[in-house]
Amino acid sequence: MATIQNVNPAIPVVARPVPPEGARAAPITFTLSPAAPLVSSAFNMSDQAGLMLSQVVTLVAVNNSVYTPILITHGILDESFVLAPGSQAIVPTFSSQGSYPLAAEAVGGTTAETFTFEAILLNYERTPGLYSLPLPVAVTVQNTGENSQVITGTTFHITATSNINLTGNGNWILDSLDFACENVIPTAAGNFICSVSLATGATLIDTLYITGLAAAADVGNLYPGLG
Repeated sequence: MATIQNVNPAIPVVARPVPPEGARAAPITFTLSPAAPLVSSAFNMSDQAGLMLSQVVTLVAVNNSVYTPILITHGILDESFVLAPGSQAIVPTFSSQGSYPLAAEAVGGTTAETFTFEAILLNYERTPGLYSLPLPVAVTVQNTGENSQVITGTTFHITATSNINLTGNGNWILDSLDFACENVIPTAAGNFICSVSLATGATLIDTLYITGLAAAADVGNLYPGLG
């Protein structure tokens, strides 16, 4: 009897507790747009025209999008994660003595907005975490309740990225608006994220972001929300 063991060879990484150049940070900004939903680069580590870092062990990633989640692929092990709009993540990462690869792509391969993805490469460890960016300053909204009615009572089943036109009777004069996504059915097990946006013409009114963890495909979960 023979034992067969498949082993992936280890990859050399640089991760000194105290980097020789001292604690440093290298800020990077990418711009994503409808014409360029994917941006990537390989940064030279210690070259004079590069990062001037002996190692990268922490990635600080910021998604400044209003409603586009992005897939971030980083480090020499090509690790990846999805970063929701308006959020910041601090994650460990791996580098070698050559170059440090970094890429950001709009989830689904497309976006309707132009926004920036900011990254800070640190040569020292920082506690991992996930944070929301500061929200816009709240304004006073008046809801009189007078003449309130359902603008549209249709239930829409959205199975893919699509645009749906809402048509009501007469002109709409709104002092408030209730906007909800009632049910999400994931297509596979694992973490999921989806967004539903309400717009009039080119003006975005509000966006709902629904995230969760599905035990299996086709598991209905109720995620109510109002905008």
